[in-house]
Amino acid sequence: MEREKIKKRLHTAILKVRKQLSKKDLAENASLTSDLGFDSMGLVALAGELEREFNHSLPLSEWLDSQKDKRLEIGSLADFLQTRL
Repeated sequence: MEREKIKKRLHTAILKVRKQLSKKDLAENASLTSDLGFDSMGLVALAGELEREFNHSLPLSEWLDSQKDKRLEIGSLADFLQTRL
């Protein structure tokens, strides 16, 4: 799947989980935690929403493990999704 299509659907999922955000908040380098306010429960909700959005089981814990010492950025998640879809 094209990365731009993945990003659009990723943005849709983020906005469903964090209704107070807007599209302008969703920069490529925005951190899900520090910039967008996701906590662990929010990340779990996002994982579920992404599985619904893509109709595909996604090992997001694998992505989280790979990002342990990094910012959890939208761009990084889009890259991960592109390798899994």
